[in-house]
Amino acid sequence: MDRLLLMVRFIEELSKLNVPVVFKGAIVLKTALTGINLTTTRETRDVDGDWVGGTPTVSSMCSVLNVAANAVKPGMYVVVDREYDVNKSAGFSVYNNDKSFLFEVDLSVRSNPFSCAYLSFNGVSFVGAALQKMFSDKLHAVSGRVVLRRIKDVYDLFLLSALVGYRLSDVYNILNVCGRRLGDFSVFLSRYTDLAHAYNKFHGIDNKPEFDIIYNRVKLFIGPFISRQTVDAVWTGCNWAQQEGSYL
Repeated sequence: MDRLLLMVRFIEELSKLNVPVVFKGAIVLKTALTGINLTTTRETRDVDGDWVGGTPTVSSMCSVLNVAANAVKPGMYVVVDREYDVNKSAGFSVYNNDKSFLFEVDLSVRSNPFSCAYLSFNGVSFVGAALQKMFSDKLHAVSGRVVLRRIKDVYDLFLLSALVGYRLSDVYNILNVCGRRLGDFSVFLSRYTDLAHAYNKFHGIDNKPEFDIIYNRVKLFIGPFISRQTVDAVWTGCNWAQQEGSYL
């Protein structure tokens, strides 16, 4: 069983155990894109999520992770790498029964009201971050100087743009609820060469598109946020359709 299938099965088993986690990251995005005709994808070695059920000890978290791991594959096990704290996730590593490393698990302990149900590749329901929450997270990252270190977020915005139905007012609402202010996008707009260099060095993308394709698509996708558009609009997959008489 390859790494991606193991991670998917791991999420499925945690969901069957009703573990209070809202999953996020590349696996949720891959799931959301099921059926979309994209030839490119990003590899991942992490299962990311928000633990939304109280404040457990890291050892109790690890115990339930081990139950799920053993259900995926007898002898597969989980160890604690890092305690969680304010603004710091708990970290775990998952190993095969021969002690070979498989993947990591990062779990923040915090609320996440922006979630919805997904069906895994195997038809198992799990709770994941809503698409508009993923969009808002990556939009916030590329709006500031950190974009030079977060080129994967530019690529993920390219993938997210293949889906439809995002509403400007909903994304702004999520940013406000999360206490985030967008930057001025000056680095994204003025440092094309540096961004292209970072993208070309970034590994783990299958069928990697040329950066010019990525950049121009993302620039169109986030355009209303760059210009601080005040009329509400919905993403159609090709452009933002304005909502007559509806203002932000």
